[in-house]
Parts: sequence; C-alpha cells; structure tokens
Amino acid sequence: MKTVQISTATATAIAALGLAMASGVAVAQDKKPIELRYSSGAPPTGNPWVMQINRFAKDVEEESKGEIKIQPFLASQLGSEQDTVQQVARGRIDMGGYSGGSAALIVPEIGLLLMPAYFKSLAEFDCVLDNHMTKTVTDLFAKKGVQFLGWTEVGNIDLWGKKAYLTPKDLNGVKAAS
Repeated sequence: MKTVQISTATATAIAALGLAMASGVAVAQDKKPIELRYSSGAPPTGNPWVMQINRFAKDVEEESKGEIKIQPFLASQLGSEQDTVQQVARGRIDMGGYSGGSAALIVPEIGLLLMPAYFKSLAEFDCVLDNHMTKTVTDLFAKKGVQFLGWTEVGNIDLWGKKAYLTPKDLNGVKAAS
C-alpha cells in the first residue's frame, strides 16, 4: 500500500487555480506554471510506481492546461520516506507517494492496516481500503494538515521464518527485523 499526500497549502493552491480556470478568469500567457515537488523512494526506472507518478504528473499538467507541473523526485532524492513524509506535513515538500509505514508517522492509525494476517485476502484488503477506509484516512490526515489523495497498489507484506505463521497468535513473542 502506498499513499499519496499533499500539504493543505498545496491543495488550496491547486483548488484555487482550478476554480480560477473553471470560472474563466484570464491567466497571463507569460505566467510561469506552478511547479510542485513530488517525492518518492521509487527507483527511477523499470517499475509501476514511476509509471503511475509520471501518468499523474502528465494528467495534472493536461487538466490544468499547463498551469500546474509536477516535478517527480525519485529514488529518495529529497530524503528518505520517513523524512520527506514529515516535510510534506510541514509544507516544505509539496507532495509525495509513501508506504503505509511512513504514512503512519503522520497518522499512526495507518499502521493497523499493515498488520500481517489481519485480512483474509488481498481482495478483502482492497475492499476495506477502497470502500471503507478512504474517508476515515482522509479525515485523519486532514487533522494533521495533509490532504490524502488516494491509495496506490504496490504489493503486500511477507513474513519469513523458520516455521509457518498461520495466525496472529503464532507471532506471539517473535522478534521482527527488516
């Protein structure tokens, strides 16, 4: 699970620009576009995350008629996920895509969604995220001054051990390492 977040100030600027464009307010031809920095730990090539980020940037530029440009900073160029997610919350970086673990630094409740064996299947997990958690998560981030944009599918959590861990109870007393 990855989350996409932007600072409230960035969301307000995007909304104001969208409102101005939708209402027909003239924007000077020589005005520079608003440039937003998007932070991601995704490696720069050969993965679906970068394809999604680039598609998002292209869609925003097209929808805003070139008034908003998103500049992706990949491979943790602006810092680690743990650092940059907090920079988004402070308004120092405009937006980013983050793992659930990093997003939980801003909204600790996100960590509950990362519990291994908490969901019976990926289908159940997707259903919970898409149909039941989006508004709750959006509201929790809003309280922290961050606008949650949505979920991105990037994989799941795997557990490895010397024996099978079939239920949460099987993990009692087990020490984890990454």
